Amino acid sequence: MKWMPIDLAPRDGRDLLVFVPSHNLEAYQDFAVVARWVSRDYDGREGWFDNFDMIEPTHFIFIPEFPRW
Repeated sequence: MKWMPIDLAPRDGRDLLVFVPSHNLEAYQDFAVVARWVSRDYDGREGWFDNFDMIEPTHFIFIPEFPRW
């Protein structure tokens, strides 16, 4: 799998693994998190959300399937 620009990510509500850079802020570190595109949340915002927080990812990869026993 290869990280792809977030502009190419599907916006159909599926979960994706996204990369969120710290933008060199000392209080934060780069991180990856499962997120999805939300067309409109309860207060009218649209964007990428991990649970309840709006985030600004730059890249994504599809979540691989879990191993089968």
